[in-house]
Amino acid sequence: MIAAQRFNQNAQTETFGIVTTGNFWQFGKLQQNILTMEIISCSATENIQKLFDILNWLFYEAANNVRKIQNKE
Repeated sequence: MIAAQRFNQNAQTETFGIVTTGNFWQFGKLQQNILTMEIISCSATENIQKLFDILNWLFYEAANNVRKIQNKE
């Protein structure tokens, strides 16, 4: 996430990250030098709909960030 933040040359924009074993998923967000992580893992085998809801929200937020950056240019 730090590499993505540096590549984008904007520490103000939220950078989202996902780590998965394929079965368990964890999510985080980096903004400036503050990392926020969800401490509870999401299991794809126990609640696939919850995982899809989280991913849908994450992609929605990421798309909003892209729109904000494009509008500033």
